[in-house]
Amino acid sequence: MTFWRWMERDYSALTAVLGLGALVASVYSFTSNTGAETAQPQPLTVARTTAIPKCTVFVDAAAPKGGVGTVPKPHRAIGTAVAVADPGAVICVAEGTYAEELTPGEKHLTLAGGFQRGSEFKVRDSAAYVSKAQGKGGSFFNVGDPGPKGEALTAIDGFEITGYSQAIVREFYESQRFEITNNFIHDNTCTDIKLAGAGFDLNNVSGTIRGNVIKNNSCGRGGGGFLNDSTNSNTVSVENNLVDGNAGTEPDSAHGGGLYFFGNTLRITGNTVTNNRVTHWGGGLYIGAFRPGNQPTTATLSNNFYQGNRAGDSGGGFFCDDGATCNASHETYVANCGGNILVDGGAAGSGPTVTKFDHITSVKALTPDCSSPGMGFWLDTYEALAPDNHTISNALFWGNAEELDLATSCDKSCSKLKLSVSTSMVQAKAREVGVKVTYGPNIVPPADPQFVDSEKGDFRLKPGSPAIGKGTGGSDLGATAKASPKGGETPPSPESAAKKPAAVAAVETDAKTIPAEVSAANSPAANGIPAKEAFEVAKELGTVEAWNAFLASYPQGFFADMARAHLKKLGASGDTPVPAKSAAPATPAAPAKADEGKPPPVAPAGGPAVKRGGNFMGLREKFNRYYTDGTWKPSKTLFVSPGGSGEGTTRDAPMAVKDAV
Repeated sequence: MTFWRWMERDYSALTAVLGLGALVASVYSFTSNTGAETAQPQPLTVARTTAIPKCTVFVDAAAPKGGVGTVPKPHRAIGTAVAVADPGAVICVAEGTYAEELTPGEKHLTLAGGFQRGSEFKVRDSAAYVSKAQGKGGSFFNVGDPGPKGEALTAIDGFEITGYSQAIVREFYESQRFEITNNFIHDNTCTDIKLAGAGFDLNNVSGTIRGNVIKNNSCGRGGGGFLNDSTNSNTVSVENNLVDGNAGTEPDSAHGGGLYFFGNTLRITGNTVTNNRVTHWGGGLYIGAFRPGNQPTTATLSNNFYQGNRAGDSGGGFFCDDGATCNASHETYVANCGGNILVDGGAAGSGPTVTKFDHITSVKALTPDCSSPGMGFWLDTYEALAPDNHTISNALFWGNAEELDLATSCDKSCSKLKLSVSTSMVQAKAREVGVKVTYGPNIVPPADPQFVDSEKGDFRLKPGSPAIGKGTGGSDLGATAKASPKGGETPPSPESAAKKPAAVAAVETDAKTIPAEVSAANSPAANGIPAKEAFEVAKELGTVEAWNAFLASYPQGFFADMARAHLKKLGASGDTPVPAKSAAPATPAAPAKADEGKPPPVAPAGGPAVKRGGNFMGLREKFNRYYTDGTWKPSKTLFVSPGGSGEGTTRDAPMAVKDAV
């Protein structure tokens, strides 16, 4: 079986040293409209943890044979440690490459990577001392049936994971606590187009996915990751991750390029979702439900940033679908191809799709081919089978296509659908097909919102902006937080990322768990920039000039010692800091040719995603794929309902579920 993959964008590596103070200042994100830092998570430059857990088993790929899992005699392989460890073990792994596929069975445990070799497991920095899981297909970590359940915690923290079909898999019908934190999960590619989730595929888990860089993964759906909850009982928090450059490649009906999520309760906060793509719907993030299978979804989303994602049909940035409930606040959607936001209903029995968008910024939406202004928000349902309800308030729309800040499309039973907007800056006329938009009070005529610097991802409002004070209770319209990954800087190329695998996005670590010498090094220097922040910027540049510039401003302390170690690795002495050299900015990469990086031709946007009328019945595949190709015809179609007593041959005469089975 063959399938196309998008050509990865060839980013130019950062090579110019422009002054560490300016560089570090540019990486701050989640600042309020007044410019003050908020308490929201702040993605910076490195997927990193330094916290040292209570290790019980030790692994070092460079250790001599015959290890027993102690500090002086660690195991050489993680698999060996997993096999002999007690349930609940904390397996600490030193830097090195581990070509392994782990199947722990019913054993729950914690894997903690990033320890410095030769430090007696007393020094941990997962960005500097990389524990790399290198695959050739398969999975780095795979929990099947039977597996851990209940409060038994499985955690994977501080690894680089690459080269697998699906990096992390948990597929068991009972629920369990499961956490994925501070990992660089990249360049994993599903070997079967029917799979979902190359970065992670988790079913029936409660826990946290936090502080990961999830980049350049590819799968049929959810290239970056897939969540499912067939038990309808779990809560998952997805926080402060960078989800970039992932792809959903299923040719006919892919949903979710970056993330493809179903779950009883989802809390999605502070993530940066950029440059992901999908053949059809939901380029950045897809939220769905499967109510016919008793799997409703309620997702609460806040302070996420969606930019440069692409959908072949629609929903470039975000897609809420199939009876899910999505409550979004302080979200920013910028220049997503296929439109910024898509909402849709489901097949019979899916229940209503209900969304609330409050304090959102939806700007510069583009058409699916990224060539022209597109839709800021699109309600698209072929046949309304449930009373879907969508409300927008305190929103800021700007720079979208004329009459396409809001758009609707419906063919049948359209009176069931509701879309209302109030207290927002939005075009007073929408493109309406089948559904009228209800305009409430306090609609502000579109005018330049005067963003601080939209080209660099800073969507705070300048003094005098027409959106200031126009929201509920005198609040400002739009998302009140800047959420750009790096203030508009060009990301590093995949090649440079491979050399510096964790230098892609940063996470903050609880200061209480960081070694004292590391916390002390965070104090501001003369330029007001913490040494830790400056260190991360210098590390991303990775040049002798950058490290020397760092040492010129921060000559002592833990990070200074680390900088000298990096210089020695580059072949420089690191003994005498020298002033940073002045350098011209890096030359931008040449523009791609017109036909590079494009998928096969797709149907133009504007029509409904899938026609569900007549005898259409969604395909119930392993991963809730019932919402699929409308041309697919099952061998037999039966209509059922809990109290059905008919023959099941028509929608009006359903049969009992037990009889259908």
